[in-house]
Amino acid sequence: MMRIRREVAVDPRVGDVDSHEARKLAEPAGSLIGDLWLPLFVPIAVSASGSYLFVDLREGPLRGCVMAFDNVEGADEEPLWENLAAMLDAVVEWLEGDFRFLPN
Repeated sequence: MMRIRREVAVDPRVGDVDSHEARKLAEPAGSLIGDLWLPLFVPIAVSASGSYLFVDLREGPLRGCVMAFDNVEGADEEPLWENLAAMLDAVVEWLEGDFRFLPN
């Protein structure tokens, strides 16, 4: 599925997908990536609409951050949590009735 997404979802103005992917892989973790799914993205959840939460394993200070990959726009927003533990802590807080820790 991700291979198909890579072939059809990349901006058509990108001539060389492989060099575009290499440039994006070299960017630090947590940087906005657009509509290209990278091999260093580890999916951890998927919504009914086909959007993902993933852990970004690219190098950098935000390595391990949790980001969203929208099925239309890709990863075009800042990280939601600094790591998976922070996300799980937010879920626990939410389950206990404290709703300020989950993103909108």
